[in-house]
Amino acid sequence: VPWRYEQDVAVALGELRELGYRIFALEIAEESKPYYEIDWPKQTCVVIGHEDHGITRATLAMCDEAVFVPMWGKGLSLNAHVALAVVLYYIRYLGIKHQP
Repeated sequence: VPWRYEQDVAVALGELRELGYRIFALEIAEESKPYYEIDWPKQTCVVIGHEDHGITRATLAMCDEAVFVPMWGKGLSLNAHVALAVVLYYIRYLGIKHQP
């Protein structure tokens, strides 16, 4: 999988948007939707934040939508990397409505 490090999140998200990507924040926010209610496009970028602080407001504002993993019981959320794994698995194997 090709990758590169980009210091400035605005640059990275701007470049992805120019390439046709739809950008989703994985964050518990006011307008967040459960991840399984999204019609995931083929060109998807999922942004995760810091384990303790989440995604900054500035970064959240650059995203097209916010999604979350619903939790039941006492805990509010999964660890960031675990939530990302759940969502990416869903996108790859269940959420995209077309053939790879």
